Amino acid sequence: MECICIFLPFCVVFATVAAVNSVQRTMKISTTKEYKYQYLDEYGIPAQGSTTLTFKVKACNDAHLAIRTPEIDPLEIVIGGWENNRSCIRLISQGDCLSINVGGVLSCDEYRVFTLDWKGREGRQVSLSLGNATSDNSKTILSLPLKFRLLNVSIGISTGFGSSGEWLFQDVSQSAIAEMEEPEKEVLPTKALIIIITGVALTVLAIVAATIGILLCLRYKRNRESRTNIENSQYIVSTETDGQVEHDYAKLTEFSNIKQLMPVSFSDDHCEQSVYCLYGIRGTN
Repeated sequence: MECICIFLPFCVVFATVAAVNSVQRTMKISTTKEYKYQYLDEYGIPAQGSTTLTFKVKACNDAHLAIRTPEIDPLEIVIGGWENNRSCIRLISQGDCLSINVGGVLSCDEYRVFTLDWKGREGRQVSLSLGNATSDNSKTILSLPLKFRLLNVSIGISTGFGSSGEWLFQDVSQSAIAEMEEPEKEVLPTKALIIIITGVALTVLAIVAATIGILLCLRYKRNRESRTNIENSQYIVSTETDGQVEHDYAKLTEFSNIKQLMPVSFSDDHCEQSVYCLYGIRGTN
């Protein structure tokens, strides 16, 4: 029980650190009523090698996404445009709608979840789903096949036309690099290396905490046993005897009735006839 009490704090500390590290941190970005894109590259969004992006947005209308690559001008996705009555995909900003969804999908008062996907048809299709794409309740509301591939994309966000917005993103990769084709695979990004190093550090921390806990537990146990042995050895076995008797805790010599106990040296040289010797205790008439 004592070992558990000693070791438990180390387990709690390690569990707390691990939990804090494993929780996905949420990044909040605000956009104004001015129709102007701000790109998410500086936040590492989307992560290198990603082909999907799940986010939350709270806006009354006109939440816009821009998808650009080094080879093409940005194509645009309008979410809840036209006073939250229609959404669409168009190849250029303010261009013609090529994929349309009718109906309100935004809210002024609560966050709505969307998933942007550009991995379809080997990167030649872009789609937008209402809800998290990994959920059974997700519903694709926009989809557009393309004649070109979307590689190394950068995402821009904007509101406008009378509406501001609040956006929530996870600051970790939300898709597997394994989905990329072999020629396009790159060296692990900095974030992946940080995650690996953090994992190793936490493992070392766990081993150190466990070792310290075990050592303290063993030390406590040895001290406890030593005190118990000392207490158990301080007993007088008998008051009268004839001759000499060996005992687990004492050597007894012939003596008369004990009337007084006095502490003596642990040396047997001080033990005389008619004296009771018990590892440092003797009796006198």
